[in-house]
Order: sequence, then C-alpha cells, then structure tokens
Amino acid sequence: MGRFAIMHNVTSVFAGVEKSFAMLDRLAWVSLMFTLSAAISNITNQAEVSLLGIEFPFMGAYLGVGILTLVHVFFMRYVIISCADAWQSLTLDSRNELFDHIVRTGGVLTKGANAYREALTEDEYTLNIRTSLNDNPTWIHHIIILLTFLALVDFEFSLLTLSQFCFALALALINWRIGESWLLCLGDLGSEKEKSVFFEDGTARPRSISRISGLSIGRNIGFRNFFFSAILESILNAFILWLLLLLPFFAIWAMVASIR
Repeated sequence: MGRFAIMHNVTSVFAGVEKSFAMLDRLAWVSLMFTLSAAISNITNQAEVSLLGIEFPFMGAYLGVGILTLVHVFFMRYVIISCADAWQSLTLDSRNELFDHIVRTGGVLTKGANAYREALTEDEYTLNIRTSLNDNPTWIHHIIILLTFLALVDFEFSLLTLSQFCFALALALINWRIGESWLLCLGDLGSEKEKSVFFEDGTARPRSISRISGLSIGRNIGFRNFFFSAILESILNAFILWLLLLLPFFAIWAMVASIR
C-alpha cells in the first residue's frame, strides 16, 4: 500500500506539471492567433477585431491583450505551484525524468528546449536563464511581441502613436516578466542540484527580481505583489521612455512643419 501511494503521488505530480505547461502552450496559440488578427485589422484599418468567432468592440485589441495578460498570470501561478510540488515530492532522478518528458513531448513553448537544463544562473545581481534563437520559446515570445506592437500602434506620425507605442511596450514588458518567471521555473526544474535556486525559501511563490534598483534579486514573494510590482516597473519604464522620446518627436515635428 505504501509503495502504491508513493507511485500515485509521483504520477499526480507529473500530471500537474505537464498540465500546467500544456495550458501555457494553448495560451501561446491563442495569443498568436489574436495578435495576428488584431495586427491585420490595424494594418488594414478594420474597425473590429475577432477571435474564434468572437468580435471585440472598440479598443478590442487593447481589451484582448489585457485579458491574455491576466490569463498569463494565472497560468504562471499554476506552473510555479506545480513545479514547487515537484521539488518537494520528487527525487532528483524523477525530476530530471519529468523535465526530459516535458521538453520531448511538450508544445511550442517547451518541445526541444533541452538546453534549459542547467541553464539557470545566479550571482549577486542577476537570476537568468541562457536562451538562444534556436529555442522555440524565444521565437514564440518575439513573434507575439512584434504582433502586439503591430496590433496596438497606428502607422502614422503623431503623439497618439508615440503614446500607443509606449503603452504596447508596457504590456510587452509585463508579459515578459511573467514569461520570464515560468521560464526560470522550467530551467530550475531540470537542474542537477539538490536544492532549488528559484524556490529559495522552499515556498511555492515567484522570485522578486527588480530591474529598476540595479537588477536586485529579492526573496520569494506573493503572486499579487509580484504582479503589481511587474505592472509598476513596466509602466514606469515605458513612461520614462515616452518622456525621452518627446524631445526628438517635437524636433522632427517642427522640422516637418517648417518644410511644409
């Protein structure tokens, strides 16, 4: 009975982690389809954006990306909780077997990502994972970000376009922070070490990584604090860029006006 209970526990842990990454893969496909549809609508000056037969009203592209961002947060939370369960319940060999299974049989975000094993590094100022353009997640993330800009930013020279660009940048940075967290979690899952780097204090919570205060690494914090800090830093970074771009924008605007 004891051996059966252990095997059942291992099986449930495997299923939980696999399901969490499968949810992310589905979200990636939905995000690709929506941002592509929204980008085409924006480029062709169509008034509405649709996804899976659902038409979004005015400002539909912004509404859709906002909803996808909230779903991204929820799925990130699921991944982190599932991976924390794997660290607590599995042996090193079982955890490596789980990682191998995910990168061999996963979807667009994980299949073929064998290089993430032992790719997680930490020093005094950074916690990162080495990626390259040969990795599927890198391509998917960059394509979705590009399509997001094409969907949200008008193709004209105006102050509104500049504001739209910075708003799209803020959304991209927020999702980058979210995606970075579950990607670090995946790399940590494939570690050959006995102790997790990501789950520093042993709790199923994300790590706090600040990019404003000198790339400082904090301890594990609650999901709500993580999300709001990601929003605050992303908006602040985008706002600073908006201020920096105002001067060249008005300079170019003045030059064009003088020519006319």
